[in-house]
Amino acid sequence: PAHEIDGLKNIKVTHIAAGDNHSVASDKMGRIFAWGDNSAGQLGFEPTPETTHIDAPSMLPIDKLYVGTKLLPYVTSIAAGGNDTYFCVDAKEPVKGMTQIDTNSAIVASQNKVTADTWACGQGIYGSLGNGKWTHFQGVPVKIKALSGLAEYDEASNTTVPIRLSRLTAGATHASAQMDNHSNVSAGADKHETNFGADVLFWGGNEFYQLGTGRRNNLNVPSYIAPLDVAERDVKDKKVGSESAKRFQITPRAKVDVGGKKMEVEQRVVCGRGVTGVFSAVPRD
Repeated sequence: PAHEIDGLKNIKVTHIAAGDNHSVASDKMGRIFAWGDNSAGQLGFEPTPETTHIDAPSMLPIDKLYVGTKLLPYVTSIAAGGNDTYFCVDAKEPVKGMTQIDTNSAIVASQNKVTADTWACGQGIYGSLGNGKWTHFQGVPVKIKALSGLAEYDEASNTTVPIRLSRLTAGATHASAQMDNHSNVSAGADKHETNFGADVLFWGGNEFYQLGTGRRNNLNVPSYIAPLDVAERDVKDKKVGSESAKRFQITPRAKVDVGGKKMEVEQRVVCGRGVTGVFSAVPRD
């Protein structure tokens, strides 16, 4: 029967995720807790004979990842799959006169002067850590550079703002990240106009063609793929993601007319065990 997790009592949990044999949770204060199998370091701790398994939620020392930077990390989202764990962090300089909780709240509310990073730990033998390496065990979280420290110019605020991940999904050996980049879903019929969607990147195991590249080679860095309706022969001589080749993007949240009724819909990507799905959803969050 279901039971309450004593180690999370009185903690305001905001996100939960589970891999094959481990679980992670994050709370309103921007902390992350992990428990279960740690044989590949998927809990964010170096595996030892004494820490192959942890039977109670343990807080990851993410502050250590930013030692010397004067930045205060706040976990904004998490994901887990197989033997891997991923988490996104907003890192910002502490605000003078504020407590830890106050500063964490300020990080979430502020869009300016924030560094948005993505971290991974666990088994990267298929490239699922996204750090350009093939690693059997990774207990100390590593930064996924292709998904970290990104920024774009925001005309509304006349400032540079971080590009965060709007959604991160993990399968058994692969993962996908949807970027929260500026998008435009109101383009008209003029051939000179464009309809920009949200960028999506894939990496990790590809033994069942789950990365959508048309090939079976694994990828150890997040990569773009071609649009799903474009034949491989049409893009094989072009670098996907470059100006000369289109890349797969998905439609962000937008209002549409469905049978005379206005509804909010968005496209989403979900990674599973050797498979990836792209579908339209009616968001409830």
